[in-house]
Amino acid sequence: MKHYDSIDNLPIHHYWRITETGDLKHLIIEGDVPPKELQKAWEQIELEFCDMLVEDEDYVLELRKEAEYYALKAEVAVEPNALNRIYLRAEENERSLRPKGEFKYDESIAILERSLKFAIDDKKMSVRRYYTHLRLLKLEAKKHLREKK
Repeated sequence: MKHYDSIDNLPIHHYWRITETGDLKHLIIEGDVPPKELQKAWEQIELEFCDMLVEDEDYVLELRKEAEYYALKAEVAVEPNALNRIYLRAEENERSLRPKGEFKYDESIAILERSLKFAIDDKKMSVRRYYTHLRLLKLEAKKHLREKK
């Protein structure tokens, strides 16, 4: 009756299977685990995951921008004056210029493998280690862009 209960021991492959399917059976290592225990473990994993994400300043900044955008949309709906509409249109124009596209898990693994120069076993690499590698890769890319300027 063993199961994963932390982003430190949950393989990233299993994490993505759960987020795609909603099936908590991917937390089970062996044996039968009661659904309530799996739900409790998943809630703990999600808390740890959120705690890890808020350590990324860029992620927090994006969340703030998103909150401000929806607050502005609500303000325009409640008080549709010209100034609010101008601010909203400007924000929507800026958002339209941002790159679009959904996250592709397999591509992220390939990008990490290319950067690290070795194959990743995503059925062994923990969620925390995967996101740590992605964060470091992003920081390295930002540093490289700054140096180019």
